[in-house]
Amino acid sequence: MRFYAGLIDFLVLLGGAGLYALIFWQVGGAFSLHPLQLAATGLIAAFFIVLYFAGCTVLTSATPGLIWAELEVITFEGNPPTVSDCLWRGVGYLVSMSALMLGFIWAAVDAEGLTWHDRMSRTFIVPAEDS
Repeated sequence: MRFYAGLIDFLVLLGGAGLYALIFWQVGGAFSLHPLQLAATGLIAAFFIVLYFAGCTVLTSATPGLIWAELEVITFEGNPPTVSDCLWRGVGYLVSMSALMLGFIWAAVDAEGLTWHDRMSRTFIVPAEDS
């Protein structure tokens, strides 16, 4: 289920990036392979990835994908994540992705099935409690 939740989150982010690119193009923006523009694009992408994962987790202890899969994020102590935990989780997603997705694949060999961003933020995913 966690894989499908991640796929949904990826599609939401991809849709947002597509919308951003469409608006950028419509207002006359042009993309080039100039190193400064590539760096700016990478920083904008990193900002929105952290904002998406940290923001969603701060507000609901889950992302849209996790909500669909009826999962939620809690700390190792069993509490809802703090803002700091959520920011570390968002940064951890970047680290997990930047290493050729190895941070996500790591869950397959981890004794507890945790990813790098789980370990970095000291949070993990559990089935959502009915409210």
